[in-house]
Amino acid sequence: PDVAHQQAHEDQHHDDLHRGQADDQPALLLQLGIAFVHEAGHFLAAKWAGVWVHRFALGIGNPIPGLSFRWRNTEYAICWLPLGGYVRMLDEREGPVAPQDLPRAFNRQSLARRTAIVAAGPLANLLLAVLLYAATSWIGVDEVKAVIGSPVSESIAERAGLRAGDWVQQQSTDGETWD
Repeated sequence: PDVAHQQAHEDQHHDDLHRGQADDQPALLLQLGIAFVHEAGHFLAAKWAGVWVHRFALGIGNPIPGLSFRWRNTEYAICWLPLGGYVRMLDEREGPVAPQDLPRAFNRQSLARRTAIVAAGPLANLLLAVLLYAATSWIGVDEVKAVIGSPVSESIAERAGLRAGDWVQQQSTDGETWD
């Protein structure tokens, strides 16, 4: 009995671990989606300002082999730790920059352009929130239908004619006016 109990406990623990991993996947995808929008804001603003972007990455750390590619002098990568992301731009503070590339370095941009690049990430997230909120209003959200159960025998509800299955479509908050 003790061995069977121990095995059942281990099986339940194993199932709980795997269920937890599956439950975390939507949250991870949501976080990566938000990070993508944020980093895309920085990326697009940097490109608009003429700054050279070395890498656009989702996650942090080294890129996962096979999950990166280069297009138009920018590396696009998914990295090992799925925590946020980053946009690595040309910058003299990170290493030497060839004289002909200095106009494309982040640190050589005007204060207004640097501010636009830095602010673009949070502004992209704000825009995402507004669009998602608007989409829920446009699409609608299912609500629980207010259906009455069986009224208590001899209650005011029963005397008023309410029956099981009746649908409440209006309410009064002050006992006088009905919405």
